[in-house]
Amino acid sequence: MYATGEGVEFSQKKAFELFEKSAKLGSSNAMLQLGLIYRNGNDLIKKDDLKALKWFEEGAKKGNPSAIHNLGVSYYKGLGITKDKAKAFKYFSQSAELGLLQSQVIVAGLLYNGEGVTKDHKKAFEWALKAANQGDVESQNNIGLAYENGDGVAKDPVLAKKWFEKAANNGSVLGQYNLALKYFDGNGVEQNFSKSIEYAEKAANAQNKAAIQLLVDIYSNDRNPKYNPEKANYWKSKI
Repeated sequence: MYATGEGVEFSQKKAFELFEKSAKLGSSNAMLQLGLIYRNGNDLIKKDDLKALKWFEEGAKKGNPSAIHNLGVSYYKGLGITKDKAKAFKYFSQSAELGLLQSQVIVAGLLYNGEGVTKDHKKAFEWALKAANQGDVESQNNIGLAYENGDGVAKDPVLAKKWFEKAANNGSVLGQYNLALKYFDGNGVEQNFSKSIEYAEKAANAQNKAAIQLLVDIYSNDRNPKYNPEKANYWKSKI
């Protein structure tokens, strides 16, 4: 309340004092907030990565998922502690297991790239799927790519289309482009140039260069029912 100014005059000092009192009484959320205050600093409190680390550790001991996640961030970036990506992965995994979406996304990425852990695309897929099912749109697109390419999971163009569509309809520009490409190629879905144009335009309007090029290709091909030199030239001007 004091931290946001909701219903009372905003007071960083009062909020900090209340967080300190609550933390001493064992509130893991207050410990998390103190850690974030020290990490970022404000007009009252000087940035202090060591103190931030201490409070994230205290919150983590209490099982607070966000405190555990931020402890992972400290180790990953070397904030107040020597950089250690293996330990970062350990903490991100713990908070991911507790259901924290942002941790699940990070764990998937670390496993995919082999950062702090042995590269494992199958496990990366499993974590990306958890994040996708929680609504993370870029994870939804990544699941589509995994099915499209057989990366960490058996290739399935129909399931790839399903996930690209989910990502696209949730606002992922990459998902919109990938879905447009599916409709253009007729891979895992019946070929549909109108649908391809619909989704390519959404991505193109968000400055996705590949989507713009796809529109140029569609409109430039005189064997294509959507052949339109004027529109082809319009999209060429956007490249």
